[in-house]
Amino acid sequence: MGNRLKTGLIAGAYLAVATYLGGYLFKFTFFVITMIALYEYDKAVNNNKNHVYILNYLVTIAIFASNALEFNIDPFLVLASYMVAAGVFYVIDSSIKLFDISSTIFGFLYVVILMYHVVLLGDTIYIWAAYAVSFSADSFAYLVGIRYGKHKLSPKLSPKKSVEGVVGGLAGAIAVMVILNIFLIKGPVSTVVLISIVGVLGSVFGDLVASKIKREYNVKDYGNVLPGHGGMLDRFDSFLIVAPIVYYMTLYLL
Repeated sequence: MGNRLKTGLIAGAYLAVATYLGGYLFKFTFFVITMIALYEYDKAVNNNKNHVYILNYLVTIAIFASNALEFNIDPFLVLASYMVAAGVFYVIDSSIKLFDISSTIFGFLYVVILMYHVVLLGDTIYIWAAYAVSFSADSFAYLVGIRYGKHKLSPKLSPKKSVEGVVGGLAGAIAVMVILNIFLIKGPVSTVVLISIVGVLGSVFGDLVASKIKREYNVKDYGNVLPGHGGMLDRFDSFLIVAPIVYYMTLYLL
C-alpha cells in the first residue's frame, strides 16, 4: 500500500504538471509511456523473439514525431504502409509465422493507436475528463471493493475486481465528472453523466482485456516500472480504452 500510494502521488503530480504545461512535454511524456507499454506487451506475449515487432516501434516514433512537428499524415496511408511492411517481414523471414504478425498488429492497435488518442485529447480541456473518469473509477472501485466487495465480477480474469467495486467506481467517476463539469467543462449534465457511464464501462473492459492477456501468457504483471502498480500497461490498461471513448464522445456530443 505504501509504495502504491507514494508512486501514485508522484506519478499523478508529474502527469498533472505535464498536462497543464502541455506542448512537447505532454507529448513526449505519453510517447515514453506508449513505448514502455508497447515493450511490456511485446515481452508478455513473446513478440520480442521475432524481428517484426521492431516495426511497431518505428511506426510509433513516426506517428508521435509527426504530431509534435505538426505534420499531418493520412491515417489510412499509415495503416496501409504498416500492413505492407508487416507483409514484407512475413515474406522475407521464414521464421516469422502468421501468428507473430497477428500478435504484432494487435499490439500496435491495442497499445499505440488507443494511446495516441491521449495526444489528440491533449489539445483540449477534455483530457482532464479522461483522467477523471479513468483514475477516479479505479480509485473508488479499489476502495469500495476492499471494504464491500463480495460478488466477483470475473473470477477467472480478474479475481480482485468485484461488482460492488465497479458500482463504487461508477458513482465516484460520475461525482468527480459532475464537479469537473461545474468548474471546467460546463456542458450538459446529462451528457457528462453519459460520458462517465460509458467511460467506466470501457475502463472495466480495458482492465479485463489486459487481464485476459496476462492469464493467457501466465504473466503476473506487465512490468515493475511503477512500484506498487506493476508495469506501465498495468496502470494504463483501463485508460487505453477510456481515452478514445472520451475523445469521440466529447467530439460529437459536446
